[in-house]
Amino acid sequence: MTESWERSGVVPASGVGDPAWCRRVTLDLAGRIPTAAELDTLMRLPEASRRGQWVERLLASDEYPVRMRELWDVFLMGRVKPEAHEDRRRQNGWWGFLEGAFRSNRPWDRTVHDMLTARPGNPAHQGAPWFLYERRNDHQAIAEAVAPVVYGTKLYCAQCHDHPLALEIKQGHYWGLVAAFNRGKNVEGQPQVAESAIGGFINFTNLKKESQPAVITLLNGRAIDEARPGADAKELDADDRYLDASAKVRAPKFSRREALAEAVTHDNPMLARAFVNRMWAALLGRGLVHPIDEMTTRNVPSHPELLEWLARDFEAHQYDVRRLVRGIVLSRVYALGVAIDRSPAPETFAQALERPLTAEQITRSWRVAAGLDPNDDRLRRAVTVALPDVLRASTTPPSSRPSSSRIPRAWPTC
Repeated sequence: MTESWERSGVVPASGVGDPAWCRRVTLDLAGRIPTAAELDTLMRLPEASRRGQWVERLLASDEYPVRMRELWDVFLMGRVKPEAHEDRRRQNGWWGFLEGAFRSNRPWDRTVHDMLTARPGNPAHQGAPWFLYERRNDHQAIAEAVAPVVYGTKLYCAQCHDHPLALEIKQGHYWGLVAAFNRGKNVEGQPQVAESAIGGFINFTNLKKESQPAVITLLNGRAIDEARPGADAKELDADDRYLDASAKVRAPKFSRREALAEAVTHDNPMLARAFVNRMWAALLGRGLVHPIDEMTTRNVPSHPELLEWLARDFEAHQYDVRRLVRGIVLSRVYALGVAIDRSPAPETFAQALERPLTAEQITRSWRVAAGLDPNDDRLRRAVTVALPDVLRASTTPPSSRPSSSRIPRAWPTC
């Protein structure tokens, strides 16, 4: 970042002091402002290691996985009415699955793999199928939610034709991703998603009215091989097509979902880039690629070398989320203040960007300021309804986007 400023002749803002930095990082990693006692504790730490020690305390706290779950629940599922979906997400293990992943610092590629296969083998991961289950067998909605996670970009513009601007995105990518999930079906009465061993072969029609088979093809050009029956052939389901024919929810020997999960979590640099870019945006107010869900060849990063370095480091260290978060919040750019006498372009990251607080941050901070316990679920729910946005202009799934929600600039920011 420093080299970029020097090349562009940009003068960054000065860094903030420890109290302001502490407020910022505690809001980001614990979801609330620090207490007076915590600020006093911070200032008593050795100056040379003060910020590093404080970050380690936050990462090891019980509040950190909750805060990460709050963010990624919205990123992955969209913000919904608390009295309905929120309770179901908690009761069916989705919240527990996400919190557990961030608490144990589970590699992000493994977390994504569990979400896509929806076949958890570990009791701690039982909530993973909810990512698919909540979309109620709407395979196009599933594909549209998966694309930003594994590719860093939306695909729904390619539903009817190749993307007119991002030329690498083809109509076949969209329908191939739909095909990866169209053998799945929610199990009635329990939050599980079954998968058939047969069927699901579909064709899509382009604007020239030409019919083409949907083949699971990744944006990097790799395709998942699968034998396709002849036009007049009739597929027969049979017990020997499944790993355990007597299982309550049977898993096919060839699983499209598992094949896709394996493909996008191995030799797929887009997975790391997508996570790094979204985490950077969550902590700094803007992605290195902006908007964050349009990581295409036509939408180049503001700092391509930095994005590639962070993504390679993330992947090389087994998708270590805490390492990435630690590196960002201890960086010089994260600690910058505001340039009072000038206004550098936001994509330079030469000053702190305004970031409206989420409803959860506001609620807890109100209570901390009043000397109360930070957590009040009833108040949090009420504020969430009034202020649903998280990372405005982000990749909240279309079906869950609030139609008329706006956060006034007067609301607290960090």
